[in-house]
Amino acid sequence: MNDVAGHAWPDPEVAIGHLPTPASEQGQAAASGRSAAQVVQRRVQVPVVRPMTRQDWPEALRDMAEPLNDGRIYDRDLFGLADAPSEVLAALDRRAHIRSGALERRRFV
Repeated sequence: MNDVAGHAWPDPEVAIGHLPTPASEQGQAAASGRSAAQVVQRRVQVPVVRPMTRQDWPEALRDMAEPLNDGRIYDRDLFGLADAPSEVLAALDRRAHIRSGALERRRFV
């Protein structure tokens, strides 16, 4: 088979016929008494991220304040964060008994 420039290329069916296939490799392994595949079993530990609970939020917010104060968060990443604290504070303001200190300060479980 020749291309436009006249270069000779091998017939694709002949070239593919020379490639080893999984079936031929398994046959060779069986003929030699070896296994074509080795089965290995082992336990793997996968870390699971536990969802935050309401009790985790105050600490998470305090942890977020430190890199914000130190400038370790890029300005481009602040656009998505900018409105969320305002929404939280507005929700707290709607619960005046919490913001005014009328309730004894304690942790609810």
